[in-house]
Amino acid sequence: MSPTEPAAAPRCDVRDGDRAGRHHPPPWQILRRWVWPDEHGADLVRTAQERLLLVFSMTAGLCGIATSIVSSRQGFADTVVYASGLVGLLLLFLVPACFHLTRNYRGCAWLLLACYAIPAATALSLTGGLLAGGVMWLFFVPVLGGLLLGLRPALALGAALILLYLAFYFGRDLLGPPVHGMDPARMNDDAITVLVVLTAGVSVMLGSFHRVVERTNRRLKEARDAAEAANEAKSRFLANMSHELRTPLNGLLGFADLLAVRPLDPEAREYLQHIRGAGSDLLALVNDVLDYNRVETGAVRLEIVPFDLHALLEQLRQRALPRAAAKGLAVRAELAPDLPCAVRGDPLRLRQVLGNLLDNAVKFTDRGTVTLTAELLARMDQTVELRFSVADTGAGIPPEALPTLFDRFTQADNSTTRRYGGSGLGLAIVRSLVALMDGQVSVASTPGAGSTFRATVVLQAADPADLPALRHRAAAPPAAAAAAAAAGAVPARILVAEDNAANQRLFGTLLSAAGYRVEVVADGQAALDALRQSRFDLVLMDGQMPVLDGLETARRIRAAGSSWSSVPILALTADALAGDRNAYLEAGMDDYLTKPVDLRELLGKVESWIGRQRS
Repeated sequence: MSPTEPAAAPRCDVRDGDRAGRHHPPPWQILRRWVWPDEHGADLVRTAQERLLLVFSMTAGLCGIATSIVSSRQGFADTVVYASGLVGLLLLFLVPACFHLTRNYRGCAWLLLACYAIPAATALSLTGGLLAGGVMWLFFVPVLGGLLLGLRPALALGAALILLYLAFYFGRDLLGPPVHGMDPARMNDDAITVLVVLTAGVSVMLGSFHRVVERTNRRLKEARDAAEAANEAKSRFLANMSHELRTPLNGLLGFADLLAVRPLDPEAREYLQHIRGAGSDLLALVNDVLDYNRVETGAVRLEIVPFDLHALLEQLRQRALPRAAAKGLAVRAELAPDLPCAVRGDPLRLRQVLGNLLDNAVKFTDRGTVTLTAELLARMDQTVELRFSVADTGAGIPPEALPTLFDRFTQADNSTTRRYGGSGLGLAIVRSLVALMDGQVSVASTPGAGSTFRATVVLQAADPADLPALRHRAAAPPAAAAAAAAAGAVPARILVAEDNAANQRLFGTLLSAAGYRVEVVADGQAALDALRQSRFDLVLMDGQMPVLDGLETARRIRAAGSSWSSVPILALTADALAGDRNAYLEAGMDDYLTKPVDLRELLGKVESWIGRQRS
């Protein structure tokens, strides 16, 4: 070191002193940890058991030594008796040492029970057995075993203790007269001592466990509150993500549909098909996440309506044909002759189940055939049990992947997602929906030969006479709308409240091309101002808008008490979670469509509501 270089400051400060203090705790703290070890984090029950192990071993040892010293003054015979107990009680002090050295909790618990019970049983045998006051010590063995080791050890120790009592009872002639039985006062003194010590010990132990239970309940409540808060945050996140994803998807798919009816060269039409396919895949992923959240939270409720089962199966086959034809696959539907045509149930959810299985079969099959089979398993008075099978000639599924195939976020192997895409939620949703329909889903697969998925469901029987009327009601245009179109009435005026620029252009273009006069505003307050100034036949209302959202706008329209307060309001919203539809209808809206909107369905709804308004 040079003369001009300053000397280094000594490397010690308050924190170093703190560390030194932690390495060398004071004696009282060492003693406390010896008897009362620190908590095991959130495992409060294990902490209480360890503390009970150490406290009981030292308490029983101290009390036993005191009792033995007092009793040793009564004579040589008693000295021998209590000396055997004294040796065993001294062994109890080995339990804390063994625990702190090995940290083997269960081994030390059994050691404690052995050091406690064996000397006591030996002393009892020397004093004549059941009439000795010290027999009361043994009553605590199964209780202690249950607290330390659980139910089965407690039952085993209790059974052993009962056998010991019976042995003392039937062998009393061999054991000789009990010493304590010859001296009632002595027996009473020992009984009082035992009762006092046991009462104190039980009080401490039960109090300790009660404290643990209280703290555990408090932590469980905190954990429940945290879980509820996390679940609420998840729901908000899903709601926001659903809205933020569905809003641009509506513009993407909507403009693609508008562009599809225009003349395009083959290359541009191919690009357009890729755009529509990518948008549809993204929408399917969003729907999978939302559907799984609904199923997981129990928000899915099945609708019970009559529907044509044969027509539904044919629609599913037709829907799968384009994708299958692009891969050179054949899609067949085989319906059993006795399969009922008319049933009652939820056609949307059944279509979702079978459509998912068909889509997977087409996705994972490169050549061959995909076959949809439907058959009747059983017919009861009011219900029918059906089995649907989707078989493919794809690569099959490895046997080790089958047990977890219907678990969420699971696919057959890691390369599946990279090659085919998907969220891994489709089959989990299928299993949940089939369970709601009182059925089961299973899979059989042979690698290299294909897979067969089977789903059984229970549906209600229906009268076939209901189906033609049902189809007629669905297909027939509203009478008022048809009459207005035939009479050449003034075009209906539609107010569109939508803050997204792309969706403004999409709805405006679509409705204008359909012959309606359209006015577009960007928020709820602007919609109220427009309704005060002009007459409209229909309002298309977005849900989340600046200034004033769609729900509050609808409430103010209905509460205005003006001539325009009864105008029909159709919600066009990206809010698609459970309960959103009811929220919009309760706010005063008349109908509800989720984005991305099917443009043909939108035009049908618009025509229907305008027809009602003008009738």
